[in-house]
Amino acid sequence: MSGLELQDVLNAHGIKLPLIFLSGHGRVETVVDTLKSGAVTFLSKPPSLDKLKEAIENALKHAKEIDEQKEDFRNWQSLTSKEKEVARLVSEGLLNKQIADELGIAERTVQTHRTMVYRKLDAKNNIEVYKILSKLKVLS
Repeated sequence: MSGLELQDVLNAHGIKLPLIFLSGHGRVETVVDTLKSGAVTFLSKPPSLDKLKEAIENALKHAKEIDEQKEDFRNWQSLTSKEKEVARLVSEGLLNKQIADELGIAERTVQTHRTMVYRKLDAKNNIEVYKILSKLKVLS
């Protein structure tokens, strides 16, 4: 199995790994295909130590971003439907009173939902909520 075939199998199973391809005879179309399929980089053999080190650092950074996105998604999924509504409105910068009016609920209820949103999303303020929701592409 070639590296590109392995990458296709991993992708088909939803396994996202920061792959670095090394090849002694990489054609342009192969390089393009690997990068389109999610590879972090493609290096020609033998790579310089600096290039290999940079590729590994980029792959580790990419893996960390993937893990953070998965955690953000799990956190988002832990919210109730009402907390998700409140989170979207919080991300727009609305005040508790405005959210209460919008949703037809008590301001105290909004405060409780906001507290849970911050706790579950591990956010400190509405800007952090906005960033998380933007990354997850759940904003309307």
